[in-house]
Amino acid sequence: MGFLNKQKLNERQISILKNANLPTEWKDLNSAGRIGITAIEEMLQYLDKKYGKTFCYNGYVPENKVFLDNGCLYAYAEGDDPDIDTFTVERDGKGFKDGYQWVLKAPGVQQEMEERLEPLLQGQAHKMFTELLGVDADGNVKAFSVNIYIENTDKAYIEKTMDSIIDEIYEDARVYDVNFYCFDKPVTRDMNAKNIRDCYKYEDIVLRYASCTADRKNETCRWVCL
Repeated sequence: MGFLNKQKLNERQISILKNANLPTEWKDLNSAGRIGITAIEEMLQYLDKKYGKTFCYNGYVPENKVFLDNGCLYAYAEGDDPDIDTFTVERDGKGFKDGYQWVLKAPGVQQEMEERLEPLLQGQAHKMFTELLGVDADGNVKAFSVNIYIENTDKAYIEKTMDSIIDEIYEDARVYDVNFYCFDKPVTRDMNAKNIRDCYKYEDIVLRYASCTADRKNETCRWVCL
């Protein structure tokens, strides 16, 4: 009992507990608090060691044995944006598995699609965002979506552009779908990955086009107008 009450918490653990309005002394924590803060630090140290950088806490779901849920940690790398760069860490047998590869791969996919597709948009006011849908344990991107928000409602232009984009990505099995959101008013100037849905209302969408993997193989129409 004496040993349990003398265990010391490090600065990171104390900060996490303080921000959660929990006791910052080990002896004052209940059993659930002790188990939780120990598991959190164990997972953070796993990340620190694996990637050679410091990671930060952004939430924790405790283990639930009734529902066979191992629980998970939400974390982000120091210097990253917790709003868009948070990922999970979970127990995996005697070790852990994490989703940090999703964060690492996202900027590269975004840049690649911008370089390949933006010339096809012919200078129209727009914003383009990619969304990863699958990344394997080795960090290989298996699937992603491309979402384009454009200030143009000319059906002929949009449909011609959709065809050009489909030609460009036709053989790229990673592109699960391409979505066009068309507006007749300025909505994209201040749009970024964090505030997309704050920049417009659903009724502001004048036209919406989509093309998924199955659509691209359709010889008669490779996209749909929703």
